[in-house]
Amino acid sequence: MIKNSQNPKIVPIRPSFLKLLGILGLAILGLLQNSTNAATVPLTLGWDAVSNSGVVGYKLYVGLQSQLYNQSYAVAGQTSFTVTQLEIGETYYFAVSAIDSAGIESDLSFEIIVSVNTPPLPTGGVLARNGAGQIGLQWSLPKSALITYPVFNIYSSPDLVNWTKVDTVQLSQSTAEDANTLQFAWPIPISSSQMFFRLNARNWLGDSTVP
Repeated sequence: MIKNSQNPKIVPIRPSFLKLLGILGLAILGLLQNSTNAATVPLTLGWDAVSNSGVVGYKLYVGLQSQLYNQSYAVAGQTSFTVTQLEIGETYYFAVSAIDSAGIESDLSFEIIVSVNTPPLPTGGVLARNGAGQIGLQWSLPKSALITYPVFNIYSSPDLVNWTKVDTVQLSQSTAEDANTLQFAWPIPISSSQMFFRLNARNWLGDSTVP
């Protein structure tokens, strides 16, 4: 486990010509969602290629504290890497650098933080009218929960028994924010005289709730 490393490497975060854009893929590989043995999970990260002919590879840094990385991985010829055995319940910090043919390493990218937890419940979940008079489902999520990388699933039912997923809302689709929360609004398509809706948050580990 990377948390047991006894020789952490302290690497300062500095502006760099290489910027880690975000997590391109999050996946559980060979583990079942409800398996009692699934104490650890893999996580795939991706980054922009550096448009420099001298770059021959990258180094991905991983740690349990900001700017304190106790593991690194050499990555040659690709712009993604899967870190295995991340412990559920931990928060990890990632940064990446580029390596040229002479072995010179660039400054580190900006840091990405990932909490290996299922996301919390969205708060609110009320029906309201927007400025145009359209009815929509509105909710919010604390910004502190963004490191769980959730998406929101919306389900509808005509009878509170049979539920169908009707849409997925990404974090990038937030409609407003304040210092502590992101707010979301989803316009409801009216297709019958009686409709019920449920909302949950989900990431690669699973659901905050099950409809």
